[in-house]
Amino acid sequence: MHVAVGKTALQIIRAIRHHDLAVDLQAGAHAACDAPRRTLADALGTRKIEVNSHIDLHRFGSVGTFGPGNPLALGVLTQNQRQHRSSLMTRILVKDLPGEAIIIVSPTLAIACPELCVMQLASELDPLKLTLVIMELCGTYAPHPSPADALGPTCHYDAEPVMSLESLAWYAAHVRIRGGRKALTWALDRAMEGAASAAEARMALIMSLPAEEGGYGFDKPTLNHRIDVPDSAHKDVGKDTYYLDAFWPAAMADLECESTEFHLSPEATLALARVRDASADEISEFPSLQQAQQWRRSLITKADADRRRLRDLQYLGILVIPVTSFDLASPSRMDQVAAALARRQAAMAGTPCDDLREAWEAPSSASARIDLFDKLAPKYHRAT
Repeated sequence: MHVAVGKTALQIIRAIRHHDLAVDLQAGAHAACDAPRRTLADALGTRKIEVNSHIDLHRFGSVGTFGPGNPLALGVLTQNQRQHRSSLMTRILVKDLPGEAIIIVSPTLAIACPELCVMQLASELDPLKLTLVIMELCGTYAPHPSPADALGPTCHYDAEPVMSLESLAWYAAHVRIRGGRKALTWALDRAMEGAASAAEARMALIMSLPAEEGGYGFDKPTLNHRIDVPDSAHKDVGKDTYYLDAFWPAAMADLECESTEFHLSPEATLALARVRDASADEISEFPSLQQAQQWRRSLITKADADRRRLRDLQYLGILVIPVTSFDLASPSRMDQVAAALARRQAAMAGTPCDDLREAWEAPSSASARIDLFDKLAPKYHRAT
């Protein structure tokens, strides 16, 4: 049996979540309960740990190509099993790990549970990237394990979270790791649960990181906060329940990620213009125009639903502050988002925003913000 760990385990976890495969990835959290626990030795039983590159991952879809730039990471039980090559790296698994720390996904393959995987990555990843991985696994979105090889959607939404900050903190307190302890502590302190997309995770971090780390110093928001419409308001709004991307209760303010992905494609803009100007006969004749027409209708429907939702939330006393992908790529535009939130917070909670604003506008903070945006959105930031 192979035991995938570290980055390899993360790629497999992403593949399982992205393709919605029938594998229970929440087993690791069970170790945090008070019930008697199995050890790693109990979980493995008589299975022999294999250390070679003959590992079959076809059932998980594309998890990328393993080689010098992406070595296969496997777990071993003893020092004499260790190997280190450009295409294969090994990590010793402590024998007194809880049995739930590995998840057996087939007769020949096990993986580190999400919590153990994060701990192993703590010595390899930048603390900010580690934080984003934690928020991904505590959130409801699943990136494609190898986006460069993806044909179709590069992210799966409405996935179940596979760990919690509580279960990760339990592992951090009870499981020994070699290296990465400082990065793990930093990331645990800053991560949040409930993000429904990578954009929401980045937005929440930008707003809540301290000014000296490039953020704006606001309290952490509640991500995807549920609002139940009171009976007295049912006749005045369109739905019974709403979920808010990033909600600050004291300010009654919600930052909403608004996708502008289709605007970034000249081909998409051209297709929409063609179908708008095409006759019914032309549309019926060309399948590409039929597809574009369906897309245009879905965009119009979504735009209508978004406007109704905005109106309903305003009726409920919630200020919605839209944040586009262009905003998330531009420090100066996010300064404006932060100013809007600070003004609302001052008005609703009576919290002066002068000190907060002075902190994020300090030259050292502005410099740290540029570094932060370089890490969070490097391909867009320098173009804005």
